[in-house]
Amino acid sequence: MTQAIKTEILRLHKDFADWYNAKVTKENKIFNSKITNTLDKNFHIVLPDGYEYNKDSFCKMVYKDYGTDKDFLIKIKYLKIRKLEPNLFLARYEEWQYFDKNIQSKRTTVSILKKDKKSKIIWIHIHESPIKYTPEM
Repeated sequence: MTQAIKTEILRLHKDFADWYNAKVTKENKIFNSKITNTLDKNFHIVLPDGYEYNKDSFCKMVYKDYGTDKDFLIKIKYLKIRKLEPNLFLARYEEWQYFDKNIQSKRTTVSILKKDKKSKIIWIHIHESPIKYTPEM
């Protein structure tokens, strides 16, 4: 199961990068299948600046930002997954985001629930906190 969680984390971040890079077509159907439908109906995210968004407001913000950075890249480092209950997992990792060759780092904690018989993994909550770093990192 931890491999499925890891695969889902990498997939979602790649889909975010593809969206910001405009590597996919800007269509509701594509956005919903890659992002919206993988988030729990009660999903919340806290960004490094401290702002919290529910599923609807977060998805609207991401959708609006389509194609805003053709050089956007995300790298996941130091991924640790912990099983909390049979279908509930906590994942911690560093998410390194590159914008126009500038780096921004953040620590992300994610709760993920494997919900249904189809083994679909649903994102419940994401909390991102900034990490101080030096340019040589």
